[in-house]
Amino acid sequence: MKLKDPYAGILLKLERIKQNKGQKEICFGICVPSYLSKIERNLVQADKSILADLFKRLNIKYCFEEEFIKSAKSLIKEYFRNRLYGLDNEKIFGELKKLNISLSYSSLAIDWLLIQGFENDKNVPTLLSQLEDVMTERQLALYYIVQPLDNRSTNKRLRLYKKAHGFLNNSCSLLYVMWAYFLLGQYDKVNECANQCISLALEEGNTWSLAKCFDMQGNVYAALNIEPLMLQFYKRYINLLQNTPWCKKLSGTYYNIGATYLQNGKYELAMKYLDKVTGAEWDFLLNHKKALVKIRSGHSGEAKEFLEIMKKWLLNNSNAEVEQLMYEEVIMEINKNFLSEPDFVNLLEKLTLVLKKERHPGYYLFYRNLLKEAYCKQRKYKKALSLK
Repeated sequence: MKLKDPYAGILLKLERIKQNKGQKEICFGICVPSYLSKIERNLVQADKSILADLFKRLNIKYCFEEEFIKSAKSLIKEYFRNRLYGLDNEKIFGELKKLNISLSYSSLAIDWLLIQGFENDKNVPTLLSQLEDVMTERQLALYYIVQPLDNRSTNKRLRLYKKAHGFLNNSCSLLYVMWAYFLLGQYDKVNECANQCISLALEEGNTWSLAKCFDMQGNVYAALNIEPLMLQFYKRYINLLQNTPWCKKLSGTYYNIGATYLQNGKYELAMKYLDKVTGAEWDFLLNHKKALVKIRSGHSGEAKEFLEIMKKWLLNNSNAEVEQLMYEEVIMEINKNFLSEPDFVNLLEKLTLVLKKERHPGYYLFYRNLLKEAYCKQRKYKKALSLK
């Protein structure tokens, strides 16, 4: 084993954490815990015999073959480059998975963990959280991005993404910042970042980031129901991605366009775009919007098939409070006098309150005018005026 290897201590710490063992348990009879702590933090260069005993205690073999490291490092570099440019990583990730054991016990262990985090391994962020003190700036930036955060953690998400962008300073990292601003409903900030993002994307020759920047701006105007500007930016996004392998990514855009047309009472156009949406992840939301199109256009009977799909989805997702309330709201709209019913207002108040806590502001904005209309119908004008 090489004496001067800064990664040996990192690997010892990583593997000890994986095995859920304390420092005393690992170093007993080999060295004192304080010395092991220094080894793990690369503050001392331990004797090779001590390192060998510590690795043996953990029952692992450290991989330091130069040819392997060089080859694996090349794959890892390509993986992260593909992420920056929005390219498919399935093949490269498959090749890396074949090297799992060697990667896990090498100087590339943290990079390999980061990749697994980006591939949605839920156990990885917990491991990485205990390795911040030994990460490089680049690894820290990727760690800040890869942390799984729910929509309640939007302020934390923004802080982490800003830190990541401070290290990476590329169009991809700035898109994460823009996404955090979007989740917070700070739409002016999204647009403020857009010009810089476009400049970075053009400088990088990054078509994917350029397209996603336009998509982000389209999302802003879709949430605000400003149809002309929404279409302006979404058209740029669609034009860049159509006739490319990325065209499969357009479902979210078609959904937002359809939902906006629905809000504006353009039901034929709404259904035209909703029919373009594909993917199981859209099962509930897509059929929710299609049901509303049929009901609001006076064809409630034709909404039955969409309501059935929503109902089936809810049976398989029993803890989905938001979707349950959205489903109940659709059912109430079948009644022609639903705006006059106190129960409808009560339901909408509950739904909008939950949406403010659980989802990004675009969800709330979808229902705001409907709630305002119901307030006016029931002569609750003070409440209607409060919905600015």
